Amino acid sequence: MPTDTENEKAAPVDESASDSQSQEKLKSYVAGAVCRHRSWGVGQIASRDDALGSLLIDFRSKKGHAMEFEYAAQTLRILTEEHFEARILKDPASVKEQAGKDPGELMKQAVQQLGGEATTTRLEEAFVPHLFQAAEWNYRDWE
Repeated sequence: MPTDTENEKAAPVDESASDSQSQEKLKSYVAGAVCRHRSWGVGQIASRDDALGSLLIDFRSKKGHAMEFEYAAQTLRILTEEHFEARILKDPASVKEQAGKDPGELMKQAVQQLGGEATTTRLEEAFVPHLFQAAEWNYRDWE
């Protein structure tokens, strides 16, 4: 996991198609948007400073984290409001209710939304401890 002292600056960006892709991505990086970073997990954009070219993001374990636009464009993925991880962050009670009423549908959504990332480890990372405690997640307890 990256440390606080790790440099957040992105490598120089080639002024080509990748730059236009980055610029397009940055349009969705607005306050309130839910994002995912490969190391820090899910967070919510608290603010955007166009003058400084940076975002302030509240990750679960790293509140108030500043990130430059270029690095954000390379490392963050914006989640839709319907994405199960965005829902767990913003409204865990409704997701917990869905899990109680129709756990199969919730898992189906999670697997579809994660696509190729949908491993048991990745699913556990998304749900525990943000929605379930480890003992609740243990499949042996679901009998």
